[in-house]
Amino acid sequence: MQETERASAREAACRTLLRQVQSIQAETRTGFPGQRVLDTLLEFVERHRALLPDEDFAPPRAHSRMHPLAEGLDTPYGLYLNVTRPGKHAEPHCHGVWSVSAGLAGRELNQFWKVTEQTSNTSAKVGKTHAITLERGTGMLMQATDVHSTTTQGEGETRLLHLFERPFEQFPRVVFYHPAWGTRRALPQGTGRTLRGG
Repeated sequence: MQETERASAREAACRTLLRQVQSIQAETRTGFPGQRVLDTLLEFVERHRALLPDEDFAPPRAHSRMHPLAEGLDTPYGLYLNVTRPGKHAEPHCHGVWSVSAGLAGRELNQFWKVTEQTSNTSAKVGKTHAITLERGTGMLMQATDVHSTTTQGEGETRLLHLFERPFEQFPRVVFYHPAWGTRRALPQGTGRTLRGG
């Protein structure tokens, strides 16, 4: 399949995926579609792996790069393929939207945290709760209030598929925590797109 044909087929498949997710969420009274959406994303990866070859998604110039596959369109979601280099680390943070992720290649450690004390908008303590490793064939779901840190493990690049409740540009205030310093920092609303990297 030629690159242009593959791109067209990928766009169509992504649109179908987002419509499926929208249908699932419409049936979910809690507003968090959770496991059903994760299962749907994992099935998408297995069915359409040939539409996601490494050569179509350039590696990052620095530590990570988010390639948008589908943003908004006729649904409210954002779908991205993330490429990260070995050793890339992100301190504990909360996206403020739910998400599901699926591993394509490599390995990423996701350490989850709980806010144990918050004394002001800039001071907070967090403690570790559990960890999930994303790699090929595995997935992970996160609620809007979950806090996690990420570390790319191994010697090669990690490639992950992320489906967010909203596109990056529509993220609420993403909040970062620094465990060693006991600090809390909220990014201005709408700056989620800066998390894409390059």
